[in-house]
Amino acid sequence: MHQVLSTTPGVLKYRDISCFCQAAEDVWDCPCYGLQDVVVGDVPPTEGDQSEVQTQQHRPDVIKLHHCGKWCIVRYDDQPYPSIILKVEEHSVKIKCMHRNSRYDLNRLYWPSPIEDVNWYLDDEIMCLMPEPVAVNKRAIQVDEKIWAYLKEELGL
Repeated sequence: MHQVLSTTPGVLKYRDISCFCQAAEDVWDCPCYGLQDVVVGDVPPTEGDQSEVQTQQHRPDVIKLHHCGKWCIVRYDDQPYPSIILKVEEHSVKIKCMHRNSRYDLNRLYWPSPIEDVNWYLDDEIMCLMPEPVAVNKRAIQVDEKIWAYLKEELGL
């Protein structure tokens, strides 16, 4: 283990390779190099607790610097794209987006390679925050079904 962080009581974040890509903005828990969480001891659930997905999705009034590294859904061309918030500046948010594998299912997503899909979006294009998606195989992930149902209803998919 090379880098260990604690940003929430009872939760440690760690990765094998240290990352300082957002240190100038005082963000240490960026998603780079496979940042993982581990819960230590019996800790009461917090706002960031991902063990139970709420049916009403959380959308903060303003995306702030402390949201960096969090998963979200960005709306682009009236389609939902799971993404990670990388940087926040006033009313703009730098997002790393996943792509859909529409050949199979709209809720089957993957990271584009070799070029990452990183773009700036307006703050109001973030639909909601969400827990990290679940891997369905080595190359694809899936958003929680309750969240996906919410997105389909909101966007009329």
